[in-house]
Amino acid sequence: MPKFYTFGILFLIIGSFSNIFGQTFTSSNLPIIVVSTEGQTIADNPKVNVKMGIIDNGPGNRNYYRNPANNNQPDPFNNFNGTVGIEHRGSSSQFFPKKPYGFETRTETGDDLKVSLLGMPKESDWILNASYTDKTLMRDVLTYHLSNQMGMYATRTKFVELVIDGDYKGVYILMEKIKRDANRVNIASLKPADNSGDALTGGYILKVDKNTGSADAYWKSPYPANNLMEINIMLEYPKKDDITTAQFEYIKNHFTNFEHTLNGPNFKDPTNGYAKYIDVNTFVDYFLLTELTYNIDAYRLSVFFYKDRDSRDSKIKMGPAWDYDHSYGNANYCKGWETNHWAYDFVREFCPQDDKQTPTWWARLLQDREFCLKVRERWQQLRQNQWTNSNISSFVNQNVALLGESQVRNFQRWPLLGEWIWPNYYWGNTYQEEIDWFKNWTEQRLSWLDANIPRVGALANEPADCASVTKPTVSSPVNYCIGQTASALSAGGVSLKWYTQATGGTGNTSAPTPATSSAGTTSYYVTQTINNCESTRAQIDVIVASQATAPTATTSIEYCQGQTASALTANGSNLKWYTAPFGGTGVTNAPTPSTSAATLTSYFVSQTVNGCESSRTQINVNVKNRPDIPHTVASLNYCQGQTALQLSASGTALLWYTVATGGTGSSGAPIPSTSTVGTNSYFVSQTLNGCESNRAEIKVNVGTKTTAPSASNVEYCQGQTASPLTAVGNDLLWYTSSTGGESSTTAPTPSTASPNILSYFVSQTISGCESNRTQVMVTIRSKPSLPEVVNPPSYCQGDATNPLSATGSNLKWYDIAVGGTASSTAPSPSSATARTVAYYVSQTVNSCESSRAMIPVTIKAKPAPPTVSGSVSYTQGQAPSSLSATGSSLKWYSSSTGGTGNLTAPTPSTTSIGSTSYYVTQTVNGCESDRSLITVLVSPPSQVTACIETKVLLEGAMNGTTMHTKLNQLGLLPGQTPKDALATKTAAGQPYKNAPWNYPGSEGSEIYSPDVVDWVLVSLRTSPEEASSTIFKTSGLLFKDGTVQTTGACPVVNPTQTLFVAIEHRNHIGAVSHDAVAVVNNTISYDFTKRQSYVPAGLPASGQLQVGSVFCLFAADSYKTSFAEVNANDASIWLNENGKFGLYKLSDFNLDGEINANDNSIWRRNNGKFSGVKF
Repeated sequence: MPKFYTFGILFLIIGSFSNIFGQTFTSSNLPIIVVSTEGQTIADNPKVNVKMGIIDNGPGNRNYYRNPANNNQPDPFNNFNGTVGIEHRGSSSQFFPKKPYGFETRTETGDDLKVSLLGMPKESDWILNASYTDKTLMRDVLTYHLSNQMGMYATRTKFVELVIDGDYKGVYILMEKIKRDANRVNIASLKPADNSGDALTGGYILKVDKNTGSADAYWKSPYPANNLMEINIMLEYPKKDDITTAQFEYIKNHFTNFEHTLNGPNFKDPTNGYAKYIDVNTFVDYFLLTELTYNIDAYRLSVFFYKDRDSRDSKIKMGPAWDYDHSYGNANYCKGWETNHWAYDFVREFCPQDDKQTPTWWARLLQDREFCLKVRERWQQLRQNQWTNSNISSFVNQNVALLGESQVRNFQRWPLLGEWIWPNYYWGNTYQEEIDWFKNWTEQRLSWLDANIPRVGALANEPADCASVTKPTVSSPVNYCIGQTASALSAGGVSLKWYTQATGGTGNTSAPTPATSSAGTTSYYVTQTINNCESTRAQIDVIVASQATAPTATTSIEYCQGQTASALTANGSNLKWYTAPFGGTGVTNAPTPSTSAATLTSYFVSQTVNGCESSRTQINVNVKNRPDIPHTVASLNYCQGQTALQLSASGTALLWYTVATGGTGSSGAPIPSTSTVGTNSYFVSQTLNGCESNRAEIKVNVGTKTTAPSASNVEYCQGQTASPLTAVGNDLLWYTSSTGGESSTTAPTPSTASPNILSYFVSQTISGCESNRTQVMVTIRSKPSLPEVVNPPSYCQGDATNPLSATGSNLKWYDIAVGGTASSTAPSPSSATARTVAYYVSQTVNSCESSRAMIPVTIKAKPAPPTVSGSVSYTQGQAPSSLSATGSSLKWYSSSTGGTGNLTAPTPSTTSIGSTSYYVTQTVNGCESDRSLITVLVSPPSQVTACIETKVLLEGAMNGTTMHTKLNQLGLLPGQTPKDALATKTAAGQPYKNAPWNYPGSEGSEIYSPDVVDWVLVSLRTSPEEASSTIFKTSGLLFKDGTVQTTGACPVVNPTQTLFVAIEHRNHIGAVSHDAVAVVNNTISYDFTKRQSYVPAGLPASGQLQVGSVFCLFAADSYKTSFAEVNANDASIWLNENGKFGLYKLSDFNLDGEINANDNSIWRRNNGKFSGVKF
């Protein structure tokens, strides 16, 4: 529904929206950002430090702001959890109700902190874009996506949902701020000291935008726009406070030189024209992106460009793209909704008096045919790849699916669908209508550009079919070696013209023949002409390579005769190997020299680079003679275990080996091992003139050694008589060490005087050869310690006893200190008589028995039962007292035997008539007596009639200490005749007969005292928290001073019973008396206005609302459940009945006969309040 509005009513429209709809937000498929301001106010400037957390459980997982699995608490802040400085941002956008925000991630001390948010590269400056006027929520997102797809950096984006101080704010776009950074605008850092040389030349970020006059350094372009409107060139980086005078003057002069050149007569010159200053391709890409989107601020506002340091890149580049929410037809001025105009010229054409006009650069660039050809070629490339209709539509559809649930919540919070918001041209009634119009506009725009880009700017006067003429086909590069004979260049096409430069110049119909006299790369260009339409130029690079240098190699290599040689090597590309310095045919496989005879041989190698072969490097291989083997003995003989001598031989630079061939030689002669029987060969060579001889062999023979005698280890207990040691063998010799030492032919007798482990050794000798020694271990085990006895047992007379216990191994039990017969079973002492008796126990460890430990057992006398009164009498319902008895350490039981005693005296129950038995014991010296009996008798009680007198006030109707009677005055109470003919009569009778109250009383009236406010429900209960303990209920009339006149009969109650008064109203939270009430003179009295009602301990329940010194019931509980509370269900009832009047309704929270925003205000104030007791 396109309409037009003037700017004059912008703020009226903005001001009409407020969050009057309750929004229950629990979870999302999008990341959730949660901000806690801790009581601070977010403003435009300066930033305030607040706490921020981000919940992101990953793709496909729910993110919970209220997780039912975690007591409705938020999920962990797993993506970010810390401090940020936050402020409102934007120009006109910050005046909308849904505010955009800029924030900076900080440390706890307020310093910048670079972090990665939602997978985006680390930085400290971020933006939360509200997209308030863009009801698709994705115009910026699509534009930045298209920019990044064609290789021109634009800010990264992520859809999120935002909550600030518990207030759901809707869908936002988290995005990077334009900033100099390796992952954003990647230019050199410019420091205050960079005032000369290459350092002065970059980097800079500039923009054309609104000039506030304070934030940025700027200068005026010498070339004003339409109607002589000024163009301000502003510095985004460095900031005004950071840039030096030298830096400002440099970038101002450099950019002004670009403008002078662009507006000069030779601006098209490819070398000295505008292309000297700018990266033409980025200007082409920015032009196409802006024309596609038809951004109403195009070319004149939020236009960014930058320049790096000359040593990195000297050209001025356009971008990044920024602020496209008023694009794709989302503007109702300057024909911003149409698809059939050029964006670069629309301000001049349709809004010539606007104070922000397009710089002259674009119109001037489009006067250059070469620039226009680049635009046409780039458009065709993009339309065949990234910018196809299907690709763009698919991206939009993906985001529509992603926002499927969150956009519903967003437009509940901000009810904009079907409403005009500046500067909308179209506004749909549904989100899908907004998307459909957006996609249809984009397709129409693409279609118009497809038809008009081929004739853009300087191409406008060319024939329509010139756009279809393609450049000729070429093969590039063409490679030659220096001095090689070249051929004329060729290309596939019609009416070819050859050029020596990319643009300009005069074409030649004769194909050039490249020169190869010097090395380097030369570019040639060729077009074809069809139907008088000349194509763009195809480039052919001719590369003339220098002759390659000869490869490097080790030019002298030596081998010994018979040595294994390796294939020759050299450093170079595409090596060829030869056997002569000139001529011959090279091979690519490196040769392996022969070492079979002593000789000198030469080899030659070249390399080929870029098809050019170098001269040859000579490699000489010298094979030297091998010396004779050294002189040595042929063999040596040893016995097993005998000490051997170091081997020896005669020769020079001897090397010793353990193998005949291979292995690594050692210069030290080995000492043969005689540990095993057999023959081992050793080998030795000598080295002369760097060549090693063959190896001479020495055989070492080791004969069999006598086996060691056999013997067994021996064990004794400490003090046990030992025998001489024994072993089986011939000519035994005994030792006290495993090697060396003096031997004895007499076997030793071990000492057992103290615990120890002794080692003895024995050998035998056969045929004069002594064997190895056999070790004989003699273990003297220590006598065990006494078993451990902890806390000798003590029993009371007559108690059941347990078997005695001790800590030890293989226990033996005795009834005397020495002698006697041991038992392996622990005895259980008798407790029949009071006495002290001794038992004894030993332990056996490693077959050795310890001495005996004594265990004294004490049997204590049982005390007499405690003194009690035989019986205690009560009437039913009478308040009882705790039972009592005379004795020490009393224990109370409910049965004559068994059970567990309680140290606290019981208080008998008087709820039932009859007798109950209780039992009590005393404990003296740890012994419990028999049980004494106490009988409690409960007889029937007396009953009284008691009338209820109570007082209560209702929020909404209350004014000071009284209440208004508007429902009564309007005739809307049950049974009354309404005063207004348009009002609806309320059925007669008390209003609590239906669910959830289901009070069956027939009370009712058609005539009311003028002081009556409404009906209430009064009840008595025996438990303050449980409705199930209710014993009486009646309806009553509430008067404006708060008194309640019950309309039913007075209850009959037990005056000794615990009673609480409960009060309920049909759309207020009920309350229960703070304390139990008493029956005084047949009356039960309680004033709810003077004291807070009952609130269960440990619950954050609300009780009543305190107004000054007076208490009243909380209003807005219209959706009644057993758990009295105000929540979204009450708001739903209000929403369904909002606007109605002349009715007796639950949603009329202030009881004035009308359902309107005043009632909603009460609900918003009380949302979340609950009583903590059940009704």
